[in-house]
Amino acid sequence: MQLSELEIGDTTTICSMDKIETKFRNRLMDIGVYEGADVTVVNKMAFGKMIVIEVDDVEVCIRKSDAKRIDCK
Repeated sequence: MQLSELEIGDTTTICSMDKIETKFRNRLMDIGVYEGADVTVVNKMAFGKMIVIEVDDVEVCIRKSDAKRIDCK
């Protein structure tokens, strides 16, 4: 399952971020989005093209196209 498939309020654990290019993956890891992290989908914005996730009490907005590359349980 990809992060982009979750609905608002769903919580999951990130399993793999291998499909994301290294530079962007490192940026995500700097703000707490990493393999094994528990994330909650808080909101979907801009006609579903942006997804707001919460990880470690921090809200992060990512593109849906990037969320499709993040595998989770």
